Amino acid sequence: MSDKLDKPLDQLIKEEKMSKRKEKKSFPKKQGASGFKKDRAPREHVNKRGGFRDRNSTRGGDRKFTSSRDKGRKVRVVNLDYNILEEDVREIFASVGKLKFCRVLWDKQGRSLGKALVKYEYDTDHAKAIKEFNGAELDGRVLTVEYDN
Repeated sequence: MSDKLDKPLDQLIKEEKMSKRKEKKSFPKKQGASGFKKDRAPREHVNKRGGFRDRNSTRGGDRKFTSSRDKGRKVRVVNLDYNILEEDVREIFASVGKLKFCRVLWDKQGRSLGKALVKYEYDTDHAKAIKEFNGAELDGRVLTVEYDN
């Protein structure tokens, strides 16, 4: 007990950590053909197109049919005025259909890039927005509205 009082606090903490490390070391028990116990989740494999799929997944047999109205694609709006707010863009594009989201893009300094992304509930609304607003003038600028990839 007295030898602990003679040591500096830093050294006592270091010794305590080292003793805990020694207690935790344990080697896996040999089991199975590979020699070690397998506690891992199933691996994902790369398919021919470069994407990943789970080893246990099916090849599309459980896919549900979705109509073209339910896809919900994004529309990119370019050449906006740099002082326009997200609420303004939301108000303008909500006149075509119900929006899922609307976002004005900003740079790292907090300035507008003059671009926005708008997503509608249905693809038919996307087509209407592109038809109505592509080439339209807003605050003295001609807008470019197109599908976002």
